[in-house]
Amino acid sequence: MIVLYTGIYRVALDLHRRSEEKRRKQATSLAAMAQHTVSHLGTAVIGVTRTAKLDAQLIQQQQQQQRQQQQLQMQRQQVMSV
Repeated sequence: MIVLYTGIYRVALDLHRRSEEKRRKQATSLAAMAQHTVSHLGTAVIGVTRTAKLDAQLIQQQQQQQRQQQQLQMQRQQVMSV
């Protein structure tokens, strides 16, 4: 009877160890996947931020060009009126 209980205990202990190992692997895999996702998300946010900054710079440049063109037109009109 003792041999039977010892065998059952060993099988249960082995199953428990396998289960713990599988749980650790899943947790490690999940953590790696989360880290990978966060790094991609961070890259996307940085990309969006860069795009927004570039858009703002382009708009600012366009506004400056429009102001310069208006000033040139005003100067031309002044020269023409003289």
